[in-house]
Amino acid sequence: MQYREEHGDTTNVVRLGERDMYADLRRYEAYVQANHDLNRVWRKHLTDAEYSLLHFFIDGTIGWRSDRMQITHNKVGSGTPRYGCGTGKKRRTTIDLIKALVAKGFLRQVLPGEGEDDESFEIGGYVYILNYRWNESMLSVPKRLKNKGKPCAEKAKK
Repeated sequence: MQYREEHGDTTNVVRLGERDMYADLRRYEAYVQANHDLNRVWRKHLTDAEYSLLHFFIDGTIGWRSDRMQITHNKVGSGTPRYGCGTGKKRRTTIDLIKALVAKGFLRQVLPGEGEDDESFEIGGYVYILNYRWNESMLSVPKRLKNKGKPCAEKAKK
């Protein structure tokens, strides 16, 4: 895997050649756009706690010029020197909120080494991949709404 080193160290890295769709993460405008989408488009599909957690992940990914971050559930709540103060949520709450964000399509959660090109991550914690191109069509729609208010076919037969 290739890295782009900035400021003489590897703390602020961008994966080059990995996927072209994340090439624009190097720009400051990508961070501004992600926060714009979070506040103006995604917000209505999130609870306050999900919003807070997703903002934390946007800052930890696009804010560090990457599409992914590795962190433990405890550190999401308490924070780290790199990612700041955290969300203040307890571990169990954090796990439930992450599951909700994964179900809605905002995040993807993998163990280190299981995802493509994750060999740079250490053991411990999960790797979270932000879907910064999320849109409303990615939400799952209940059957009753897909059928426009008509009862589901299984119930209609009974």
